[in-house]
Amino acid sequence: RLNLRAILMDYHRPAPHSAGPASPINDTGIPALSALLKPLDNRLFWPAVAIGGLLILAFVLYLQHVRGFAPCSLCIFIRLDVLGLVLAGIVGSLAPRSRIAGGIAALGMLAASLGGIYHAWSLVAEEKLAAQGMGSCKMFMGFPEWIPLDTWLPQVFQPEGLCGEVVWTLLGQSMAVWSLALFVFCLLVLAAKLAFGRRTA
Repeated sequence: RLNLRAILMDYHRPAPHSAGPASPINDTGIPALSALLKPLDNRLFWPAVAIGGLLILAFVLYLQHVRGFAPCSLCIFIRLDVLGLVLAGIVGSLAPRSRIAGGIAALGMLAASLGGIYHAWSLVAEEKLAAQGMGSCKMFMGFPEWIPLDTWLPQVFQPEGLCGEVVWTLLGQSMAVWSLALFVFCLLVLAAKLAFGRRTA
């Protein structure tokens, strides 16, 4: 005899794979796409931005204080742009589920990336002028009185080199070119974050 109660209980029994709600950023239904979008999750993305920026700052300080490569004035501004990435990553990491924190972090990363592109592009132009025996790198006038970073941390923010002088290369490209590539990459990653990455549930 047909057992109606057993049929209804079987109908309402959850499927084996539905153990819990999936993260909205990764619930695409396509495993490969979900794997690609996983790094855009707030809990991974913003810590990665902060840690990546800190590693870059550690590397340039190693070049300065261990290898003896003095930074120029534009190099100092590029360091500030990287510091902006670090701060944006920290803000986003502190409250990964907050729309306000995420918005502030995204704006900070956008500003830092655009500033970095401008300063790195200017430094690339200075290197080209220096290669032609010219140069227009203006003397560093210092930071504003309300935030004299070159006085507070001269080991980090005091320029001592010339803008057009190439002192370090990787694969035939100067640090200015790699810095430009870095900030363009950050801008593209942020665009992908805003386009595909939603706030974690």
